[in-house]
Amino acid sequence: MVYEEERQSFLGEAGLSLRERSFSEETAREIDRAVRSIVGTAFERAVALLTEQRDVLETAAAELLEKETLNEPDLQRLREALKAQASLRAHPASESAQAVVGTGQTETAPDLPVPM
Repeated sequence: MVYEEERQSFLGEAGLSLRERSFSEETAREIDRAVRSIVGTAFERAVALLTEQRDVLETAAAELLEKETLNEPDLQRLREALKAQASLRAHPASESAQAVVGTGQTETAPDLPVPM
């Protein structure tokens, strides 16, 4: 014989909970403010990352449209492009070459001297 425990869903029966809260209205407002802050911060960070990495995102999107699937080497190449961009942002004045996103190659800026 199998005994099963009755589980209550996350949202309660039919998605509604008719139980009384065990905390005050002020506590509920503080929770709402904290959650709103966390979600807002995460949203801003996501937008900033997508904006900052837009060229890599567009390269990946173009490859997906062309191939429909990206395999591990494709993803590694895109990851290397991200690393190259991060390196250029960290040391913009000391770099004379710029990564060509998604190709694993660099291109030298025409107005900078090429190191020998």
